[in-house]
This record gives sequence, C-alpha cells and structure tokens, in this order.
Amino acid sequence: MNRIAVTGMGVMCALGNNKDEFLEGLRSARNGIRPVASFADIDRYPIQVGCEIQRFALDDFGLQAWADYDPITQRALAAVSMALADANLARTRALENVGLALATCMGGCMSREAFYRRAQAGEAPSQQLIRQVPCAVVAGHVARQFALGGPLSTVVTACAAGTNAIGLGADHIRSGRASVMIAGGVDPFSAISFSGFTVLGAMSKNQASPFSVERTGLVLGEAPAFVILEAEAHALARNAPIYGYVLGYGLSNDAYHPTTPDPSGAGAARAMRAALRDAKLCPEQIAYVNAHGTGTHYNDEMEVRALEEVFGDHAEKLAVSSTKSQIGHTLAAAGAVELITTLLAMKHGFFPATVGCDAPMPAAWDFVPNQARPAAFEHAMSNSFAFGGNTASVVVARA
Repeated sequence: MNRIAVTGMGVMCALGNNKDEFLEGLRSARNGIRPVASFADIDRYPIQVGCEIQRFALDDFGLQAWADYDPITQRALAAVSMALADANLARTRALENVGLALATCMGGCMSREAFYRRAQAGEAPSQQLIRQVPCAVVAGHVARQFALGGPLSTVVTACAAGTNAIGLGADHIRSGRASVMIAGGVDPFSAISFSGFTVLGAMSKNQASPFSVERTGLVLGEAPAFVILEAEAHALARNAPIYGYVLGYGLSNDAYHPTTPDPSGAGAARAMRAALRDAKLCPEQIAYVNAHGTGTHYNDEMEVRALEEVFGDHAEKLAVSSTKSQIGHTLAAAGAVELITTLLAMKHGFFPATVGCDAPMPAAWDFVPNQARPAAFEHAMSNSFAFGGNTASVVVARA
C-alpha cells in the first residue's frame, strides 16, 4: 500500500511562531507557561497562567484582508500557509485537488464572546460576528483563501479532534479521494474554555506536571498546527521534503462519562491497538510515545494503565513524554501539534521532555523528565484522549 508521507508542517505556540522556533523550544525543554496577558480581567480568576502565542501579525503572512475575521480563522490561515510553503505547494500548484480536515472544539467562540460583550453594552447586534461563530465556517474560510477543491471536513471530537483529523486525511488519501490533504487543528485561547476548565477544577495554578505524583492539573494553551499529507508516490514525483510517514491510525471510545475517562483505560487501549494493527507493527517496535499527558489526576492514571495494557513489559523500555508540559493543552489542536513534535523529534534525533515531572509515576518508567535527550528511533505513537470518551492514536515512522 502507498504510504502516507508528511511533507509540510505549520505551527505556532507559546514556544514560537514557526516550526524552527518550536523545534528549538522542544530541544531546550523551554517552558511556555506565563501569566495570562490576553484577559483584561484575569485578576478575577483563581488561575492566572497559560500558554499563549506571544506575537501574531497578519502582515507576516500576507493575510491583511482577514483582519475583521475571528482570531481562530486568522490563526488557521497562518498555520496552513506555513505548512503549504514548507511542503513547496503554492496557490498556483493545482490546489483545487487538495483537501482539508480541520479540527476545532470551540469554533468562532471569540466572536461569540465579542457579541455578548457588545450586547451587554447595549450595542446593536452584529451579523459579521455571528457569521464567524459556527465551527464549520473556519474550514470554509481556509478553503476559500487557498482555493482548495478537495474533500472538506470539520472534526469536532473534543481534544482528540486533531488526531482524528490526521487519520481522516490519511483515510482520504488511502481511498483515492485525494492525493494531498491538509490536516490539523486550531482553537483559540478564549475566556469560554479558560473559565470552563477552571470551573471543572482541572487547571493547575502554576505548572502542568504530567505523570508526576505531584501533578495538580492542566495548563491551557493555544497552538494552531497543520501538516501536509501526501501519497508517497505523489510526494516523490514532485521531490517534496518528507518528514516521516503516517503508518497507522486507530480510534475508539470508552462511553464512560462526559468528562472523566474510563479509569481502566480500555477505550484508550483499543485505539492504540487499532493504530498498531493498521501500521502492521508489534508493540515492541515502538520506541517513543507522545502521550496525551494532560497533568490531571484521572487522565494520567488512565493513560498509564492503557499503556501497560498495550505494551506490557515493553512499557518500561518506552520513552514517554507530554508536549503539554511545555505548551499547555491546546484542545483540538493538541493531536496535530503533538504529531509535529513526534516527527521533528524523529528527524532530529531526540526524545522530547516532560517538564515538571520530578516524581514520576510509575517510578520505573522513562518520562524523559525535564530535559530532552538525544535518541535515534524509527517508530513512534501519538495519543489523544478526550471528553465524551473520544480516543485516537496514530503511529508514525521516520523518513
């Protein structure tokens, strides 16, 4: 079967506004957690830290015409433009045959917030703001900007959506519906999501410390992230750069609770096993797992049980780390930015760190605590486990 190559990537986050800055932050195990700057009323919140993008200008991407659109659309356009340029795909290169699978949890919620604030101030309703709210609108705007004519999908499976979008893109290529797919996710750093996770009691007041005995919760982040997926033959025919290959994809559900995962890890284990079967690999061939690793009590315990179930004795030989310890939980974008993390680590030969993991559980496992480590490896897995029981995993290979 024709393999699915990853030929381009675009990302911005608290560690930097492009792939190279992001890579430098991963290698140096830099911590992107800072005091929240985008909420004027942050003093009212019991939690006051996050992982925000530090600078963003439409002019940097030639997107000035989108100045009146929701921030989520602006960031999606910027990340997609970087991914297309990285893959040497320009607007003139027959993008009418390129598809898009875009993941989002929140859609245009920043426009919803602005609409509410204006209504409270007695201003007239704004049709422009309301038109930006639906989740599906974001993908439509991206397709319009880049004149995409291939399959178009919006994936809304909570924090597994980014990985589901990658899998959907790969499925479209395998089935022959597309030769090239743009796949990834985007969610804003919004008051709605920040308040929601605060009310749930899921947020840390200082540092996300995934897989640490001392973990106290997640830190919210933002990281629009997209990759270019291509049939290998298509990529080779145009001499495209290849970062690695998507070998397998698995998804499942645990149908346990609206927000809490099944403590047994059964749904997560099914997704991981399905990804391994799709990749035609055995567990012992995986050297690294980029974990969902939120830093919350229940999620980390569940993921450890699921990894034990799938990998058995090999679990202690795995390197396991959480990108969320550096850039926060980026919601629907998490699976995409973590796939990018995994591919960059494979290409450049290192295991990314789990920042803040000072007292790992289980103690015998290798969570790559606090410092990235040089390593050469051929196969890896990236996990995403979400509200509503959504579970997804993807297996990748080095180019």
